[in-house]
Amino acid sequence: MSEELEQRVIRDEIRLARDEERLAQDEGWIRRSWRLELVLAGLLALTIAALVLSIVALNRDIDEVAAAAPRDDSVGASVLRDGAVVA
Repeated sequence: MSEELEQRVIRDEIRLARDEERLAQDEGWIRRSWRLELVLAGLLALTIAALVLSIVALNRDIDEVAAAAPRDDSVGASVLRDGAVVA
């Protein structure tokens, strides 16, 4: 019985050693991941800035098109002469 217990303890110690090694690797990755987080935050900021700039540019384009469009009272039926428009 004591031999079985010793083998079990040895297996448990081996398993613990593997788990500790894996945890050490995970901690190393977590320490390095702050760079990835920083890059992702930068990309998010650039994306938001691009979105804001595109909305502003679109608004300007809409204003320019609206300003270039003829006014409602610029052309009326009274200005057109008979036969001026041919289909």
